[in-house]
Amino acid sequence: MPRLRDVKRWCALAIAAAALIGGCRLASERQRYCTESTETGYCQPERISVERLIAQANAFHGRRVRVRGFAHVAADNSGLYPTKEDADEWRGKRGLWLDVSTRRADPVDQVVEVEGTFDQVNQGFQNNWSGSITNVFRLKKYDESAR
Repeated sequence: MPRLRDVKRWCALAIAAAALIGGCRLASERQRYCTESTETGYCQPERISVERLIAQANAFHGRRVRVRGFAHVAADNSGLYPTKEDADEWRGKRGLWLDVSTRRADPVDQVVEVEGTFDQVNQGFQNNWSGSITNVFRLKKYDESAR
């Protein structure tokens, strides 16, 4: 019969191993979903185009992204499109639903940079888009002269 002291040691070792494996899994998930800035230490959203998000939706689902495009914000038609022409023609499948409050966001009909979480399942109002950007924490006018 094993001694109580040996059982405690084995239990402590098993708990430490489980914590180490869990920590590695968490670290690999964090690496998969974001890139930490060396300056701030915070998770930086990945820069990506609207077209690439739509084409590789599975690869980016649930990830924080920074996307530039032409935004139109309205009650039933808040979208981010690759071009102004796509927005004018309401080509939803070529764009992404912007999950923003129309009361909080100024009416936008211009090129913007959006940061948020990409969701391939949420396809916006009446499922008219190819995905959405949720948890939007930045929606600002893109200034090409500041590049």
